[in-house]
Amino acid sequence: MLYVYHGSDEKVSRGKLHRAMDSLQKRVPYAHILRVTEEDEDAVSIKDILESQGLFHAKHIILLDRALSNKSIREDVFKHLKEIQESPHVFFIYEGKLLSLYEKKLSQYAEKIEKSEKDEKGAKIENAFALANAFGSRKRPETWVEYRKALLKGSAPEALHGMLFWKVKDMLIKGRCGNREDEYKKILGVLAEMPHKTRRDGVELEYALEKFILSL
Repeated sequence: MLYVYHGSDEKVSRGKLHRAMDSLQKRVPYAHILRVTEEDEDAVSIKDILESQGLFHAKHIILLDRALSNKSIREDVFKHLKEIQESPHVFFIYEGKLLSLYEKKLSQYAEKIEKSEKDEKGAKIENAFALANAFGSRKRPETWVEYRKALLKGSAPEALHGMLFWKVKDMLIKGRCGNREDEYKKILGVLAEMPHKTRRDGVELEYALEKFILSL
């Protein structure tokens, strides 16, 4: 029997895996549990696992924890998928993002396959607002960290520049600059000019914006 948990939202995916394994362990408390990782290439044979039997219970629980990234283990697993499907032992596969080819192959034999994906759009928006708030508070280290995180999440420098420009303009309109209004007006001016200046000077907006953040 085979269950597969994978996807980009690894926290959610692993949580589902643990709940499924905990539920199974309550039903078969004496089952032997074996965890296999990508480093166990020389220590594990799927054929041997399939033919093995526990001392107190015939059923084993086998967790292949990110093991498919190892080519040798992956080929061994795929070679025995039919036997795994028909086995009294319960196999759990946990992976991050699976190639669609592997997902399709596993889905043919899995009793259950669950894919948990992150809301990338929501993550980008969340990072952008965290960046804007840090920038508005003039917290330079935090602003830089959030800027780099937003870029790594896939946000475009142009979008982040627009978010910062909007934040400063909003603060000025709503009178939230305290006694530093002139300072924020200057920042707004620099941000307004930045896209034109970077094109004129042949500088990437990403690096110009990062330099500006670190100069605050």
